[in-house]
Amino acid sequence: MERHRGTNRCAGTLVAALLLMPAATMAQTDYYNLDRGRPLTVEDPYPTERYALELQLATLRLERPAPGVWRWSWVPELAYGLAPRLQVELGAPFGYTDAVGERRLEVEGLEGGLLYQLLWESRRAPAIGVAVDGVAPREGPATATLRALATRTWPALRLHLNAEATAGPPAPVRDPEGPPRWRVGVAADRTWPLRSLLVGVEALVERPRQPAAPHTLTLAVGLRRQLNPFTAVDVGLGRRLRGSDPAWIFTLGASTVVARRAWIPGF
Repeated sequence: MERHRGTNRCAGTLVAALLLMPAATMAQTDYYNLDRGRPLTVEDPYPTERYALELQLATLRLERPAPGVWRWSWVPELAYGLAPRLQVELGAPFGYTDAVGERRLEVEGLEGGLLYQLLWESRRAPAIGVAVDGVAPREGPATATLRALATRTWPALRLHLNAEATAGPPAPVRDPEGPPRWRVGVAADRTWPLRSLLVGVEALVERPRQPAAPHTLTLAVGLRRQLNPFTAVDVGLGRRLRGSDPAWIFTLGASTVVARRAWIPGF
């Protein structure tokens, strides 16, 4: 109980700190992008700009599925704008389990993916993108996921819709972190450009890959803040309400752009 209260206090402190930080004075828009897991699972179809190399330093996720059971995951990633409207990603997820009588830290495998923006948003149509992800776990067979992404913008908010399906054999019961068999998510966000701040909410419905596992419903809220022209941070809080593994979920992320086209001689 004390650890749970301490986690809540920590989350509240982080949110307050992000809101109270002074806004940077230079133009910046990285806070405007919804990356997968930062701070929400739902994302928009906009890739990293061409020749930009983004280092996601601290994509940290904490789950508390039961009293005395904690699951941590950390996925450092690199994202590169390989071509116009095309982004490539590479990550190495780490996992840590802290439960009664069990503490385990392990490298869970390798992840890679491509994101391509098919259509720009227009007055009549949303922005649309597709993504393909591959996961090669340390144990077990690899999986491949196809995702469809859409974003529509209005003066007051943006609305996002994601749908994905994963090909691969059923996951073992002890692997709750693997991609689901399918997932549908909807999210809405609102931005405050003068403070370089985004706040969003989402709802997810998933079908896990574990045999006979029930569908899950997850609700979450998150915010993302730009600290300077190169660095953005985010924090999120969610609750898995239905399914065989209900849990509180806390996420924390930070990313920095380490190279852009304008910095490369000859371009």
